[in-house]
Amino acid sequence: MEHEYRPYQPIENYGVIGDLQTVALVGLDGSIDFMSFPRFDSPTLFASILDARKGGYFAVEPQMENYKSKQLYLPGTAILVTRFFAEAGIAELIDYMPLKKYKENSTSAIVRKIQVIRGTITFKVKCAPRFDYARATHQTQVKDGELYFASINDGNARIRLIADIELQERDGDGYAEFTLGESEIAHIILESVEAADKTPDRNIEHYTRHTYRETINDWRKWYKGAKVVDASCLLMPLTHFIAPTEPRWISTMEAIGKTLKLDVLLYRYKNSTARFDGLDGEEGTFNLCSFWYIEALAKSGKVEEAAENFERMIGYANHLGLFSEELGKKGEHLGNFPQAFTHLAMISAALELNKQLARVR
Repeated sequence: MEHEYRPYQPIENYGVIGDLQTVALVGLDGSIDFMSFPRFDSPTLFASILDARKGGYFAVEPQMENYKSKQLYLPGTAILVTRFFAEAGIAELIDYMPLKKYKENSTSAIVRKIQVIRGTITFKVKCAPRFDYARATHQTQVKDGELYFASINDGNARIRLIADIELQERDGDGYAEFTLGESEIAHIILESVEAADKTPDRNIEHYTRHTYRETINDWRKWYKGAKVVDASCLLMPLTHFIAPTEPRWISTMEAIGKTLKLDVLLYRYKNSTARFDGLDGEEGTFNLCSFWYIEALAKSGKVEEAAENFERMIGYANHLGLFSEELGKKGEHLGNFPQAFTHLAMISAALELNKQLARVR
């Protein structure tokens, strides 16, 4: 089912929001043009970034001529702020997804908070979901000022659109047009509905009063530290995010080594009984992470240890010196083979070792 044509935006014009279960791409024009909902492995609900005529989108459009926009994240969070600047005024769109906190049956939602900083601005909201990669049709129901979208042939997928402004249904899509003055705020929320016969228990007040501050706190707790050690942190000194001799980094590297390291082999993470990654079973050790660890050691000044680990790690290659993605419990190669990322990490570690060894000789 086709919708209004959406001109393709440069890929760099998008920011990302998410809830650890899925993500959405939000453009500088205020349009969500891609999202698999409610999970990463779900079919797309919005995909106009791929098909401008029928992919689906969720747009918040300030009606101002010749506006400029920019995006930023609230510090320490994945809450995205899109600001619109024009002679007529300044508008702000805040997008976020409340974290599900690993609850299997919790509701996925996108909260869009619209406010005017200066001037009086009219907005148009258009929500055009297209289920199952735009292959499925859907029905739209208006009930008590809320819109329900139900897929006809996509496993009964169902979503609800609620707002504290008036919503309308137009050709099966959601629509709203409203005007805000300085300091006035409107909210519009899209949420998943698990079953057609279950009445959603989260009203607009729940989102407007509670989820914004809760989501800020949840993200900041998540950024400050997690109970699970993840070897992806090894990229921090490799990408110059932190100095390799910074005491906080040294303690982080020691924690990674203590928790994830077996000889010179590293797990990406240890999957606990909580199954925080949503997968059953355990992964093998990641060769990529082992070479990251070696490079981080070299950068931190532990050159002899890094050199020894490098030589020992080379011994895990196959008879032709090639590495797979992972190693199993018996040292067998698992996953992608040969894996380019692993060999790039090996080369990077070798170059760093060579540089550091030249300094100490």
